[in-house]
Parts: sequence; structure tokens; C-alpha cells
Amino acid sequence: MSLHQKLKEAREAKGVSLELLSQNTRIRQECLSAMEEGDFSFLPCPYVRMFVKAYAEEVGLDPDEALAEFDRAFPPEPPSRVEPPPKESRAFPWRYGIGIGILALVGLALLLSRKPSPPPIHKSPSAAHDTLARREQPLPSRDTLLVLSGYAQEKTWVAVASDGKLFYVGFMPMDREVQWEAKERLELLLGKPHGVRFVLDGRPVDDSPWDREPVRVRCTRKEVEVVRRSFPWEASLPRPGER
Repeated sequence: MSLHQKLKEAREAKGVSLELLSQNTRIRQECLSAMEEGDFSFLPCPYVRMFVKAYAEEVGLDPDEALAEFDRAFPPEPPSRVEPPPKESRAFPWRYGIGIGILALVGLALLLSRKPSPPPIHKSPSAAHDTLARREQPLPSRDTLLVLSGYAQEKTWVAVASDGKLFYVGFMPMDREVQWEAKERLELLLGKPHGVRFVLDGRPVDDSPWDREPVRVRCTRKEVEVVRRSFPWEASLPRPGER
């Protein structure tokens, strides 16, 4: 039995309607219907895996087994490997050997004619240690950043600030995923509470507490919380009539 058939039969066995399942999982009813018909192409694969897991948990199936079956049906494409072209072997002309020998002799003569260089200046152990510490200090990597991904489900206006600095204002694109990064926190002002599906550091964001328009949300490594007061950076947002 295929995965989509198992999902549908488990839902019907529990007596759960698609409308109630949509309310409990926060997944649109059209997406649930597509999954039950075997169509998993309505969103990028990482998002569909989250939907499969949420669906399986809600109808009492083992989510790990459901994801394993999904991965078998839709395996990730391996990266293509490009083989380097074979190197051409050429015979080494004898005249090049003579030229290299002459250059080596000239270089040796110049080396012997150079004046001795002054003795090197030795740094103190503490200075050498400081220099080594600066060189070994790791650069910020993507793994240390807070990453928020968004995929629009309907036309939604959004303003985003990274670590307190506003850097994105406008409508979410409907045809692609958008990512934002920050060191400590991301703050969002959304025109519609449930217009965008968010994933924070690989985990789906629960938007069920978002019950007002517009909604203000602060994302950190510890939590995603609704903020009732305006953010300080909202004062810099363009007003109606401004360009």
C-alpha cells in the first residue's frame, strides 16, 4: 500500500474530516487533499516532509516510518560529479632542459653574491602568543547564525529586522522561499497572521497563537514569541504616500 493510501485510510479510520485535520495541523486543506491523492509536488521537498510528519502524528501513524517511506519514494538527487579532463602528456624537449640549467646557474650566482641579511628580530613569547591567538580565532560561520525561512501561502506584507536593524520590507514572493539570518534575534511584522509558513533553524514554527492583524513576532534560539508592543525600528517604516 502506498504512503498516500495509508494516510487517507488512517484518517478515515479515526473518523477525522479533512477540515478538522487542517485545523489541527495548520496545513491547508488543498495540500492535505493533494497528499491523499499521491501528489507531493505542491511545495519544496523539505516542507512536504514536515507536512507528512504532522499528518502521520495526527492520525496515529508512526511518523518515522512515514518519513522513511516518503524518502524512499522521493530520494534526494545526488550531486553530479564532474571529472577533470585528462592531462596531455608531452615529450620534454631537450632544449628546455638546457635553458632551465642556465637559469639555475644564474640564480645560484646571484644567491652567492647577496649580502648577508641582518639577524631576525625575535618576538617575546607573549607577543607571539597574541599573534597566534588572533590567527586561530574562528570566523563566524553559517552554523552560528539564526536562520529563518519563509514560504508564502497567500499574498502577505512583511517587515523583518535582524538584530534590531530593519532590512526587508514588502510583499512575500509567491514562487520561492525567502531566508533571513541574524546573530541573536529576528523580529517580524506580518500583515496576515497565517499568510506565511516559517521554519526556524530547520524546525516548523507554530503560528497558532498568532491571532491578530498585524502580528509582531520575535524569534530567538530559545523561543518564538508574540510581541504586543511596537518594535523600535517600526518608526523607520515608510508611511502611506511616502516613496
